[in-house]
Amino acid sequence: MAERTTPTVEDLKAPLLAAVGAADLALERVNEIVATLRERAEEARTDASDRVEETRGRIAKLREELPKRREEALELYGHLVEDDNV
Repeated sequence: MAERTTPTVEDLKAPLLAAVGAADLALERVNEIVATLRERAEEARTDASDRVEETRGRIAKLREELPKRREEALELYGHLVEDDNV
């Protein structure tokens, strides 16, 4: 039977350093992913804000045009009623 010996510090040093290095690399990758996600979130926030402002502008324009369009529709309806086309 082989005799069991207690591992020395030197025996444990390489696996410990490998584990620490792997953890450090994993943390670095996680930090890179988090930074990328933050950038994407900021871009998405900016894009959404731009789209909201664009939509508000279009709504404002439609509100300005609405009375004119209403009058045009009523005028057309009036002509159709006069001509008995309704």
